[in-house]
Amino acid sequence: MSRREGSWSLPAALALLAILFAIQVRQTAPPTPIAVDAEPRVFSAGRALDELRNLLGDETPHPVGSAANRAVKERLMARLTELGLSPEEQRTVGCAAESATCAQVENVLAAIPGRTADTIVLMAHYDSVPNAPGAGDDGAAVAALLEMTRIVQPGAPYRNTILMVFTDAEETGLLGAEAFFAESPAGKRVKAVINLEGSGSSGPVYLLRTGPASGELMAAFRDVAPHPVAQSFTEEIFKRMPNDTDFSVSLRAGLPGIDFAFAGERNHYHTPLDSIANLDLGTLQHHGENTLPLLRALVDADLSAVAPNEVYANVGKRHWLHWSPVAGIVLAAGAVALLLFATWRARVAPLRLLAAIAFGIATLMVAAGLTLAALWLVDRLVGVRPDWPANPWPWRIPLYASPLLVVALLGPIAARRVGSGAMMLGAWWLWMLATLAMAVYLPLAAYMLIPGALVGATAIAAATLVERLDSPVHAAVVACVSLVAAGLFLLPLAYLSEITQGLRLAPAIIAPLVLVGLVLLPAAIVDRRRIVLAGSAVALCLAFAMAVLVAPYSAHRPQHLSIVYAHDVDTGEAHVVARGPDPLPGRFTDAARFEKSAVLPWSDEAEYNTAVAAGTGAAPALTPVATTDPKWHRYRITPVPGAYAVALWLPAGRLGGGARIAGREARTGMTRGSSTHRRIMFFAPPEEGFDIELELIGDEPQDAWLVDVRGTLPESAQRLMKLRGALAVPVHSGDSAVTWRRTRI
Repeated sequence: MSRREGSWSLPAALALLAILFAIQVRQTAPPTPIAVDAEPRVFSAGRALDELRNLLGDETPHPVGSAANRAVKERLMARLTELGLSPEEQRTVGCAAESATCAQVENVLAAIPGRTADTIVLMAHYDSVPNAPGAGDDGAAVAALLEMTRIVQPGAPYRNTILMVFTDAEETGLLGAEAFFAESPAGKRVKAVINLEGSGSSGPVYLLRTGPASGELMAAFRDVAPHPVAQSFTEEIFKRMPNDTDFSVSLRAGLPGIDFAFAGERNHYHTPLDSIANLDLGTLQHHGENTLPLLRALVDADLSAVAPNEVYANVGKRHWLHWSPVAGIVLAAGAVALLLFATWRARVAPLRLLAAIAFGIATLMVAAGLTLAALWLVDRLVGVRPDWPANPWPWRIPLYASPLLVVALLGPIAARRVGSGAMMLGAWWLWMLATLAMAVYLPLAAYMLIPGALVGATAIAAATLVERLDSPVHAAVVACVSLVAAGLFLLPLAYLSEITQGLRLAPAIIAPLVLVGLVLLPAAIVDRRRIVLAGSAVALCLAFAMAVLVAPYSAHRPQHLSIVYAHDVDTGEAHVVARGPDPLPGRFTDAARFEKSAVLPWSDEAEYNTAVAAGTGAAPALTPVATTDPKWHRYRITPVPGAYAVALWLPAGRLGGGARIAGREARTGMTRGSSTHRRIMFFAPPEEGFDIELELIGDEPQDAWLVDVRGTLPESAQRLMKLRGALAVPVHSGDSAVTWRRTRI
C-alpha cells in the first residue's frame, strides 16, 4: 500500500476519538427528571423538589446553631412524622477526629423498623455553610431521602432496619456524624452506609468511594443501577485531597458502604448561588435513581455477607469492568507479554527501540510543556485563571489542541529517525510501563490504562503476524483500534476533572491527554497530518484571541471573594481582609488602599487588607478552673452572646499532646491557617460557656488569643461588601467578623 493510501490515518483516528468522547460525555449526563404526577412507587425529582422547597423555606443560610438551622430541623422532623416515622433528636457535643473542633449538634434519626436489628443507614446532612442556602449541599440529598422514605415506608417491615440519619454540623468538621457513630446506640447496629452529598448545583451523581469490604454492595449496585457513573479512580483521588464527607466517619469505623456525590457547576459550591433556582432537576433525579434501586436490593438481603473491594468502572449504562487489584497486576503482565511477543516478531533492533522510547518520552515532555506554556499565556492575557471561568474555552482549547499540535509536528520526525514500526512499539512500551506502575501502586486507577494496554498489544501482535509494522495502513489500523480502548476512560477523565475540580488543576488534566497523544504518534507520519497541524494551530490562536476578549467572571460564575472584619479589641485596630484570587476587583482597590500583610496575630499568612474604623466588639472570657490533676490545666470559656463560634489560639510549643473540650478528647495537631499556633474551636457554643482542659508544656505563661466569630459585620466593612457587586460572592465560611483579645496561658 502506498504512502498516499494511508494518509488519512491521523484525521480518521481523531474523528473516531471525537465520536468516542462525545458518546462518553453524553452517557455521564444525569437522567431526565420525572414529574410530580409520576406513579407513586417511582422516584420523582418533581416531588423531591417540593420536599426541598418545604425544607429550606425562604432559603436563609442555616449553619449549625443558628435559628434558621433549628427551623430547618423542625420542618424536617415534621415531614418525617407526616410520612409515618417517629423521628428522634440526638442532642450532644460532636468533636472532629482530626482537629480540636467541637460543636453542639442536633442530629435527626428516623427508623423504619425491620424484622432484624441489622441496619442500613441512609445519611445526609441538613446544615449549610453561613452564606449559602444549601440547596445542593446538602438539601438535595435530604429531599431525595424524604422522597425515598415516602416510597419504601409503606412496604415495611423488611428484613433489615432502615435508619435515616440527617446529621448536623457536617460543614464544620463532620461533627454530627462523629457524634452519631460514637454515641448513638443505633450506630452500633449499622451493617451498611449509603451517604448522599453534593458540592455544586448540577452534573451526574458519582459513586465517589466505597467503604471496606464493600464488594457485595458494589455487586448489588452493578445489578440495579440504571444510570451509574462510577470509576474507582475517584477513590484514589479522594484519598489525596482535603475534601471530606460524613462518609469518612463510617469509613474510619470500618463499615461497608457507598458514598455518592455530584460536583457539576462547582463554582456555586458554598456560595449564595447554591440555591433551588440553580439546582439541576436531572441531578436530583440521579440521586434517587442511584439510591432507591440499591436500597430495594438491600432491604431483604443478608447484610452479614461481605466481599473484598475491587477495581471498577462502568462502560455505558449497563456494562462494567471490575476485578481485584491482584487481577489487575495479572492483566497488566499479560499485556506486557503480548507486547514482548510483538516486539520479538517485529525484529526491531534494540537500539532503535530504545531511541523510539526516548523519542516518546520527549514527545510527552514537549506536549506537556507546550500545554503549560499556552495556559500560562492565556492566564497573562486574561489576568487570572479562575477555577470555573465564565467562558472556559480560552483554557480548554490549549488543553486539547496543544498535544495534537506536538503529535502532528513530531510524527514525521519520529518516522524518519526511528521508523514508524519502532515508534509504535516505543510508544506502547511507555504505555505498558505506566500501566504496570499504576497496577502496583495505584491499583484502583489501573482500569484507565489496562484496556488500552491489552487492546494495543493485541493489535500490534496481530499486525506482526500479517505484515511489517512499517506499513502505513498498520499505523492507521493499530492507532484507530487501540485508540478506542486508550481514550475510553482517559478523555472523560480529563473532561470530568475539569468540570468538577476546576482549571487550577489543569496540570493534572494534561497527563491523560498527552498519554492519548502518545498513542496517536505512530499515525502522524503521513501527508494529511497538515490538516491536524493547521487545525491545532488555528485553535490555539482562537483561544488566545478569546482570552483578550472574554471576561473571566459572570453573574452565573462569579469571583469568589469573602470579606472578613478583623478587630483587635486590645489595640482598637480593625482591618477588612479580602479573601479571594488575585487580582482584587478594581472597584475594591479604587475605594480603599489594600496591602498584603499578615493581620491575624496567630497567622503568618499575608492577606489583602485595609484599615477601617473599629466598631464595637468583644471577645470571649477565659476563667481558670481549679483541678486536682496537675497534668491538666482547666479553663472555662464564656462566649459573647450570639457568637457563631469561639476559638482559642495557643503557641504550638505551649500545647502538649492532649486537650479535652466539653469533656471530649480532642486532637491538637497542625491547624490549617497557621504554622506556629494550634486552635481549639467550638461552634454553636452554649451561652453559659464550656470547659477545656489542656496539657501544657512549661511553666512560663505565653500569649494566646481568645476569638469571637460571627456573621454580622459593622458598617465600615459593609461598605466594601456593597462594592463587591454581582460578579463576586462570598465562599465557604463567607463574610464574617473576627474579634480577639490577648490572654496569657
